[in-house]
Amino acid sequence: ACLHAKYCPFFRLQDNKLQGSIPPELRQLWRLKKLYLQNNMFEGDIDGIAHLPELKRLNLENNR
Repeated sequence: ACLHAKYCPFFRLQDNKLQGSIPPELRQLWRLKKLYLQNNMFEGDIDGIAHLPELKRLNLENNR
């Protein structure tokens, strides 16, 4: 799975009814380019993913 690999160009968790904070493990994907988290119930800050150096696309719409 991508969470165990350092290189993962995109990661999709949309439409899963996930709740709570954005998983801090995502910050380990330092080569991530696209992250799709829309249509869940995530809440809180995005500090864990705010400093991903290669992130070009982030979708957080329809969360809390």
